[in-house]
Amino acid sequence: MSQVTDLILITGLSENVEYLKEAFSKFKVRDNPFSMGWIDDKALPKGWYGGSKFFGANVLIGAYNYLDIPSLITFLRNEIKWEDPTWVQLLVQEHGEYKFKLIDLFPED
Repeated sequence: MSQVTDLILITGLSENVEYLKEAFSKFKVRDNPFSMGWIDDKALPKGWYGGSKFFGANVLIGAYNYLDIPSLITFLRNEIKWEDPTWVQLLVQEHGEYKFKLIDLFPED
């Protein structure tokens, strides 16, 4: 049986996505390196997602089985060197849920 969690991570354009992808691999999901796909990956057609403009943010996506969300949040907050943490948002849809929840990793006071 599966317990799939869908994630969407949004960051500012100042973030180096290649650094993020490498840093993410240090987090483990059931002994496997954590990874996320980037909507502007060179392997994808430019602007494949529709509209007449390009995204003004980095958007990374992934789906994971048995993801420990609290551990991931701690990892993202403490182990990643963000250029601009105020941009970082995580959308999470856990198994059995119908809506994504927005997690502001670095809420402003």
